[in-house]
Amino acid sequence: MLSFDLQCALNHEVVGQKRAVHTLVRAVALAMSGLEDPDGPAGTFLFVGPTGTGKTHLGRTLIRHIHGDLSRLVSVDCSQLRDGQEWAILERQLSSRFDLQSASGGDSVLPALTMLMLENIDRARPDFVRTFITCVQSGTLQLSNGKRCGLRGSLVLMTSNMCSDQIFEAGRKELGFSSPSGDEKEKARVYQFCVEAAQKRWGKDILALLDDLIVFHPLGESHVPLILDRLADELNQRLAQRHLLCEIDASAKEFLAQRAQKFQSNGAWYLVKVLKRFVWFPLADLVASRELHPGALVHVTCEDGERLQFDVSYGGPATPEDERGHRVPIGADSDVG
Repeated sequence: MLSFDLQCALNHEVVGQKRAVHTLVRAVALAMSGLEDPDGPAGTFLFVGPTGTGKTHLGRTLIRHIHGDLSRLVSVDCSQLRDGQEWAILERQLSSRFDLQSASGGDSVLPALTMLMLENIDRARPDFVRTFITCVQSGTLQLSNGKRCGLRGSLVLMTSNMCSDQIFEAGRKELGFSSPSGDEKEKARVYQFCVEAAQKRWGKDILALLDDLIVFHPLGESHVPLILDRLADELNQRLAQRHLLCEIDASAKEFLAQRAQKFQSNGAWYLVKVLKRFVWFPLADLVASRELHPGALVHVTCEDGERLQFDVSYGGPATPEDERGHRVPIGADSDVG
């Protein structure tokens, strides 16, 4: 089934946010079935949570899986907007991205399953957010040329970092990662707190204008190996273009996880920095200096808990005969910088 395959793919790339994944997948299935509201978008969602929990990443990953790239994503970061420029910037993004097809009455319509993503909407003027959500629910955006842009079958995603402190506290935050409490009552309390904050900022009927408000809870320690596996897969996709492969064993993953917990304070994004610092950069140096040849296998280990060890072996058919089986140990610094 489409929904099952898409949900599995998204859960692999967006760790620890199954409810959000399930909600967006249902909206996609609705849009693709043709059973969505004939006048409005397939779904309008508000994602609330701390930085690094996957809010923006989920939206971008969904569009990439559906369309193969990000060509149908219109993203506006409200933290970079100036007062009074919100509509102009949004319309400019739409106009530059799409050759809007003409519909009845000279109006325009967005291509199916286009995503409008407004990031950090708590940084925008409340009246702009309120007006935007109201227009979305009406199914059209008013353009400056007097025409309207239809939103049927589109996805509207808004992200906000509001209530981050309360969400972290509920998750028993420990330097960016939390210990999963499994307390559904506590999650329900946090959800209600976020709802009340949204109502205070954008109006009592804000929930009636949204399909859902979803809280992104902090990631737990059990999620760290899953995130590292995903990042390692991404690294190998890049290395595969040069016929190279990297294997990171359990001891090296423990080393990376400890460094992430020691230094990070804002979520899973720091794991990316740690992996780049200790794995990607040493590999990039080897590739750039042409010390790795096609068919190389780089095995990353940590024997003393202080340094990563890179062993390079050869054995692939594309490797020169005299280098097959040759192993080269490479050390990596243990500082974050």
